[in-house]
Amino acid sequence: GKIALNAKNIPFAPETKARASLREMDEERANNTFQIQSTLTVTQGEVYIEPIYVEITEKQPVTIAIDSIMQPQNINVHHFTYTHTDIVTLQGALELADLEDDWTLKQLTLQSEQTELKPFYLNYLQTWWQNEENVLGDLEVSGAIKATFDWNPDNFHWLVQVSQANLEDRQQSFGIKGLHGKIQQHSHVTTLPSHLHWRSAYFASAIQLGVSQIRFNWHGGQIKLLAPWYQPIFDGALRIEEFGLENLGDDNISWQLRGKLYPISLQTLMTALDGPPLSGTIAGEIPAVSYKDNHLKIG
Repeated sequence: GKIALNAKNIPFAPETKARASLREMDEERANNTFQIQSTLTVTQGEVYIEPIYVEITEKQPVTIAIDSIMQPQNINVHHFTYTHTDIVTLQGALELADLEDDWTLKQLTLQSEQTELKPFYLNYLQTWWQNEENVLGDLEVSGAIKATFDWNPDNFHWLVQVSQANLEDRQQSFGIKGLHGKIQQHSHVTTLPSHLHWRSAYFASAIQLGVSQIRFNWHGGQIKLLAPWYQPIFDGALRIEEFGLENLGDDNISWQLRGKLYPISLQTLMTALDGPPLSGTIAGEIPAVSYKDNHLKIG
């Protein structure tokens, strides 16, 4: 993967105020090694690192502190801290190597402190998702997240922990409350578990979902249930015994599932959907259903 900085629209002009203080520099001339400890504070400006756009203001400045060793063909940042005041603090380390006159990232480690979700969403995620016309681009959010990320040319592992989060689309087409758990992915390890729990949820404004949890594995473009998923719906429930998804994000996405629908009152269902009054219940087995190559197969 490549990390690109698009600086064409960053106004590093007199109106952009930046203060940098170099606290310490040890130079060992014998082996051309520099030890650098520095701090940079930016109090006004704009940063665009595709696909994320961030505005920096005097009330919420960004401070970057680094402790590094620089050599002619290697830069080793033992520790750095990125603090966007009242929004997020990241800590980590990285190493760059000059390979054939081309500086290449060799290793990157990042971890965030417990971060309030609302300011982080508003400043780092919303613009990104809005530009991609993502359904997550216009949300009311609360709660907290914490994340870690480790990368080298051969492996990567990321993990996001969510704590008591509430998310609701402003058009009230979907929402979820009391969301907590963790999601993780590794480039090679295929058995890492992820799990999410929630207190309640809804979609299509009127379809109410009760407390539930889901355990799954996410590896590359594949997602697989690790245990049956039981989701209360109105006065009944949906139980998914098996579910697998492949090629997530590709045009040739495919999936398969099998489950059971426990009795749901038709009166309750039709009242929620503003439909005509009906009596009785709806229930039944959901046979093996699969979707592949734009074809849906039942049984």
